Amino acid sequence: MDIYYTTNPEANYIEASVVTILQIHLTQEYGDILCFMTGQDEIEEAMEEINNRMKGLGSKVKELIVLPIYSGLPSDMQVKIF
Repeated sequence: MDIYYTTNPEANYIEASVVTILQIHLTQEYGDILCFMTGQDEIEEAMEEINNRMKGLGSKVKELIVLPIYSGLPSDMQVKIF
């Protein structure tokens, strides 16, 4: 297991997280990526941005399945991550 983190504060941590997630996805072998956000709004914003950027890359890249989990998410959606 690898842990990636920045030693300096980020001006926009959501953007920095999205970029890092995509870099990991595009350069590493198959596996899971776990990213912690501070709340539902940030999670949904990051998910939307990741999905938009993946659409822009087209079919030339391997599939990336983005699965959120937060307390307000219905239980049937939460179990998808397991």
